[in-house]
Amino acid sequence: MHLDIVRQDEIGVLADAVNTAIAQLGQIVGGVKQASKSISSATQQFAAGNTDLFAAN
Repeated sequence: MHLDIVRQDEIGVLADAVNTAIAQLGQIVGGVKQASKSISSATQQFAAGNTDLFAAN
């Protein structure tokens, strides 16, 4: 989502701030998504390692 800004008054400044907030929120959500994928992968690897460890006993 992006607001097209043509105004130079207070409303334009507010719209620009909203655009900045939206962009930053998108970056945060992308970072959280990537981190959750990494955690999921590590958890699966850890679980597989535990399965192998217990199977060896």
